[in-house]
Amino acid sequence: MKEAGKNLAPILEKQPDHPAALFVMILVKCIGKKLNEAKGYLKSHGKKDYDPQFGEELEKGWLLFADVLISVKKLPTAKALLNKCLKYNRSCGKAEEYLGLIHEQEGQYDQAIKHYKKAWKLCNFNVPSIGYRLSKCYFQNEDYINCVSVGTNILKKWPAEYSGIKAKFLDEAMQQVRV
Repeated sequence: MKEAGKNLAPILEKQPDHPAALFVMILVKCIGKKLNEAKGYLKSHGKKDYDPQFGEELEKGWLLFADVLISVKKLPTAKALLNKCLKYNRSCGKAEEYLGLIHEQEGQYDQAIKHYKKAWKLCNFNVPSIGYRLSKCYFQNEDYINCVSVGTNILKKWPAEYSGIKAKFLDEAMQQVRV
């Protein structure tokens, strides 16, 4: 890690705004557990304008920075970065997932559902954590039929990993549907 950081330093001295070098430096600092140093690079990377040549690196950096911002509850800034990702890549499932998480934390379940549904569809219904959160938001929003539909699909595909979904809210949603 130290060697990678040393090799990147001259590149960043010559071109401090190089998106790919900045992203790799962020990863080096994060892996090396130097999060305070990584934050400076993340802020710099987050301010970058889109460049098609470095689109993938920019998107990954914006997502990483949004993740950090969500963890420290700086939700408006995280939303701006995630919307920036979606502006240039409408099929960015991770950005949709993070926006769903933000809206869920804010108690805006209808908006969370909208974003989780997009993320769930973009991952071809193969990421159970997204389906779980979608089902849970349906439950919180009192949309019990969709809650049961998504929840039972999760249980069919991942019965061992998500067996707790039944006891947490799926049984109650099924009771509400019957009433």
